[in-house]
Amino acid sequence: MAASRLRSCNLSGLYGFDTFGVRRYNDMKALVLRDKHRAAEFGDVPMPVAGPGEAVVRLEAAALNHRDVWIQKGQYAGLKYPIVPGSDGAGVVVETGPGGADWVGRPVIINPALEWG
Repeated sequence: MAASRLRSCNLSGLYGFDTFGVRRYNDMKALVLRDKHRAAEFGDVPMPVAGPGEAVVRLEAAALNHRDVWIQKGQYAGLKYPIVPGSDGAGVVVETGPGGADWVGRPVIINPALEWG
């Protein structure tokens, strides 16, 4: 969903970062699966913090795929709910773990299968 459309939905603070990538909020809006076999709910969740080798991406577009359906059905071992679904996306890096500062501000695509086998 484009940022302009999100603003028109009156979801201020959705990203938790300002346009310069500075963290402004401790929570963000997200779809959340509270337990298996339940519909996703829209609500507040804690903002992620990038650890070593990780990045926080301000999403400009996100999608659900069949992996998210399987998660909603509880078909992955060791799932711990609540879970924020959305395996695919694109956006801008706004925060990185140690050593990744040169990534901040770069547009990226999230590829969930990149490290799969």
